[in-house]
Amino acid sequence: MLLADAVERTVAAGETVAMHAVGMDAAHEDAKHFYDSFGFVPLTDDPMRLFLPLRHAALQGPK
Repeated sequence: MLLADAVERTVAAGETVAMHAVGMDAAHEDAKHFYDSFGFVPLTDDPMRLFLPLRHAALQGPK
């Protein structure tokens, strides 16, 4: 799955450079719900912009 691969690569890169989250702009509500289901969190001032803290992603481990 492309999303899992992107998050896994970002977590690996985060071990080398200072990164704290993966950001995502949802194109529509269905996309927002898709990312919500993987633990992405909407920003309070822009609910269509979501982020996944890398710490959360690293704790999930590879799938």
